[in-house]
Amino acid sequence: MRFRKAKAAVLLLTALGGLAQTAYAGELDILVKKLVEKKILTEDEARGIVEETKQEVAKEAAAVKTPPAPADWTQKVKITGDVRDRLQTDWGKNLGPAHQRTQNQIRARAGIEAKINEQVKAGMRVVSGTSNARSTNQTLTSVFSGKQIWFDLFYIAWFPEFRPLKDSSLWLGKFENPLEKTDLTWDRDIDPEGLAFKYLSPSFKTGSISEMNVYGNFGLFWLNEFQTAETDQMLWIWQAGIRALLNEEWGTSLDIAAAYYNPTRIPHRTLTGTAGTNTLFPSTDPQYANTLRYDYDMLDFLIQLDNKKFFDYDLPFGLWGDVIVNPSLSDKNLGFMTGGYFGSKKAKEQGEWNVYGDFQWVERDAILDVFPDQDFYGFTSTGNPVAGGTNGYGFHFGVQYRILKNTLFHFKYGWSKPIDIQEVNSQERTKDYQYIRSEILVNF
Repeated sequence: MRFRKAKAAVLLLTALGGLAQTAYAGELDILVKKLVEKKILTEDEARGIVEETKQEVAKEAAAVKTPPAPADWTQKVKITGDVRDRLQTDWGKNLGPAHQRTQNQIRARAGIEAKINEQVKAGMRVVSGTSNARSTNQTLTSVFSGKQIWFDLFYIAWFPEFRPLKDSSLWLGKFENPLEKTDLTWDRDIDPEGLAFKYLSPSFKTGSISEMNVYGNFGLFWLNEFQTAETDQMLWIWQAGIRALLNEEWGTSLDIAAAYYNPTRIPHRTLTGTAGTNTLFPSTDPQYANTLRYDYDMLDFLIQLDNKKFFDYDLPFGLWGDVIVNPSLSDKNLGFMTGGYFGSKKAKEQGEWNVYGDFQWVERDAILDVFPDQDFYGFTSTGNPVAGGTNGYGFHFGVQYRILKNTLFHFKYGWSKPIDIQEVNSQERTKDYQYIRSEILVNF
């Protein structure tokens, strides 16, 4: 009877004292030793109580239910987004006496991507701004009115497990641009629609080059679908390239690519989002007034060199060049861009920075004027500057600095001037265009 009472007392005291999880780690031994000293228990009884208590504690611990694991699908979903605030002043927009303009613009994006299984992903993203494919900016105006949002991504992506294609992917829907590119050929906000396939070979060595890959990108994109015609406007793209690690010590890599663009059924029609700087039929033409005059089968050649070190200095830098030509024409058919940067190629971590600059020359019919970067201003035949147009040359200069985690400051200056314009009222308009911009980007 005395043994059972002592055992019950031990269990009660350990429970009241919060010792159930750690009694076997020392506290129980101290308690039982005190009972032995007071001759409440014998040595044998004490050892028995300790052993039985340990067994009881172990049973109770095993019976405690562990918290339920998160649902499987929550482990396969990624949520991303960013918010940007921009202040920009422009000069030279030919707006009469008020040729200077200052505006505050914001942008918000939120996206979700789910891993459906080991081979398939799907995602979507909404953005602020308008339905313009080259701009997700929303100008602050209209006395605090509500702002619109749009879907700019919704896609299905397949990553085959078939070994020769293990680093390849097939994209369907509206997705981020799969091509190697520069701002000469594509605005960064444009998300193509249709089908794309990306191929990357396994790494291999050749000669003194320790690592190389060849890659290929294919796109079949819809430009316009006509309800009453069988001649939809499409964009076919084939791109092939090679990447090589030239110097492991410096981290020197080279990327060379060539692409062929074949937009179909372009002449005698218009395109949504055109800047109006390509050559058109005159407004007096009885059949094709104000429609595109030429075809635009375009060849693009791109080269990029990146370094992580410069001799013994950890100073990343890079250079790039891009040339595009419209071989269906013999005049006003050339565009090129060259530029470089110092500092981190992408300032991702706090304290990282880069300084960059580029020069661009784009003749009137080198490329369809629905694609180029809106930060570069081309010019109409009468000399009016147009965002993302052709028929202009100029340069950009910028600085980026990651001031805090997930917080980036960006400053940019741009200048451009027309290449070829006509006289208007017996006076040639050769005025240049320029802008200065500062912005804060926060991503999550």
